[in-house]
Amino acid sequence: DNAIKFARDDHGKVILRIHLDHEEKNLAQLRIEVWDNGEGIPEEKQKLLFKPFSQVSSHLRNHNGTGLGLVITKRIVNAMGGNVECKSFVGGAGTTFTVSVPLPVAKLEDLKQEAVEDKLSGRVLVVLREGPGLEFVRDLCEEWGMTTSVISFEENPHGHAGAIAASLRPKLLEAFEQQEEALLVIDCQVYLYIIADSPASLSGRRLILVGHLDDQAKLPPKSVAQFVLRPIKPSLFRSKLQAASSQPPAHLTVEASPQQQEKPQAKAEEAAPTAEDRMQILIVEDHPVNQKVAIAMLHKALGKDKVNIVLANNGQEGLDLATAKGHTFDLILMDVRMPVMDGLDATRKIREWEEQRTDAPYYIVAMTAHASQADVDECLNAGMNRYASKPLNLNVMRDLMSEFLTWRSANPRAS
Repeated sequence: DNAIKFARDDHGKVILRIHLDHEEKNLAQLRIEVWDNGEGIPEEKQKLLFKPFSQVSSHLRNHNGTGLGLVITKRIVNAMGGNVECKSFVGGAGTTFTVSVPLPVAKLEDLKQEAVEDKLSGRVLVVLREGPGLEFVRDLCEEWGMTTSVISFEENPHGHAGAIAASLRPKLLEAFEQQEEALLVIDCQVYLYIIADSPASLSGRRLILVGHLDDQAKLPPKSVAQFVLRPIKPSLFRSKLQAASSQPPAHLTVEASPQQQEKPQAKAEEAAPTAEDRMQILIVEDHPVNQKVAIAMLHKALGKDKVNIVLANNGQEGLDLATAKGHTFDLILMDVRMPVMDGLDATRKIREWEEQRTDAPYYIVAMTAHASQADVDECLNAGMNRYASKPLNLNVMRDLMSEFLTWRSANPRAS
């Protein structure tokens, strides 16, 4: 998190390297390096990094935090017999944090048994942008036992996926003829332009689309393609591979929405969405800091110009806003413990109000610091769709938004 936070605003980079330094008997010395290309940390301030409640201020940006993250990390690593070090250079060379730790070596027979159980089969055609993401997907598929072919493309200088899709189409058609049964893992933006130009061209294909949340929101309502959110999680990607592989191709169809049936015009950049097009989100939360965290996570996950956020400071305010003019919001993030009216009572009353309506209900997410099974059951029994544990982080918010968009495609709101 620190590396991402302190990398440059423009052309920021974070690199993770893992090395096996040496191995003795049943222990392996692992070295993990995290590098960012940020402004660097002055040498006289590096000694503050591992002191409790100390922060190295940045003259470029204001980074909020408690000053405990590195302290806790170092104590945990030290307890494991390892060490944490920092090397940083002011002036553009960036910062590297190194964790060295001894870890037990897995038994070979356990690895062989796991490998036998984990093998997949079949062919995969990967169509992604050149770079680490493509290599990661290819390596995972091959590691799991799948025969993998790759069609790569470079990033268009104007960032326009339509031009990329046009240049790829001949290669794709040729590959489809040679690999009729192959599962297709394809960049979502390229896929959208292909079906806009020729909706039937991908009919009958097993599909996994790779993209961001705003890409998922553009998918046709009846699309049967599996969707994997960037950055890709191996466990989720594997489950999507298994789900797509189990679908018989003869029963697959891909339908384009009316908006996608018209061929997109080539543009260097898309126009910003209007106020009506933005996702309407209600945050019901009494703590100002938690409000800011939720807003920041939503902006990062969805894009600041693609959401309109309304705040309520307690359950009663949230109830009044949610029910004042019909289903005004697409999504409600509801704190559980609040003054005046808590989130549980507010959700129950919203669900009672919805019983008198015929359109799709609200998608309500509980935000709670209490994540015991009893707390989770209490939220779900009150009528909430799911819960998210505090403190919120970007990965949790991205997963939450992906689940919400999938739910919304199956429960469209009447206009």
